[in-house]
Amino acid sequence: MPPWFDGSPQVSPRERAIGHRLAQDRWAIVGVCVDITENKNLQDKLLVTESELDRIFHENPSGNYVITPDGRIQKGNVALAEMLGLHSPEEIGEENMATFYETTSIFQQFICSVEKNKKVSSVEKTLRRRDGTPLCVLDTAIGVFDPDGRLIRINGYLTDHSQVK
Repeated sequence: MPPWFDGSPQVSPRERAIGHRLAQDRWAIVGVCVDITENKNLQDKLLVTESELDRIFHENPSGNYVITPDGRIQKGNVALAEMLGLHSPEEIGEENMATFYETTSIFQQFICSVEKNKKVSSVEKTLRRRDGTPLCVLDTAIGVFDPDGRLIRINGYLTDHSQVK
């Protein structure tokens, strides 16, 4: 018998087998092997897909955003920062989307519309850049809801429509 068998159940550090002495000269060896190759391959594909989606979010010429129902901007790309008159995407996290609306009541109407309809598509609106200049955009957004149906996040994108106006 292997030297690591002493009569009590053990896990071999090398063989990864569990051994147990059944009788004087009888041993039981129980081993379990699980092939995780498929899981590992799927995990690798998921990381690539996540990386591609992140690249698409950040490099898109539309102003992509993720906000909470109270307006906190959780995520935004370079195009959004430029549209809103911010110096960098890092500044986005310090802002509240409601401050870029002409009034907070207009922002609240937007939130109510997403809550009621689950999404909004190509809604024309006028926002205000940080310096106060008007910004005409088309807003498309979809709500993300918890299991109880409460709005927890809004994923959307703004398309600068100023040149068309």
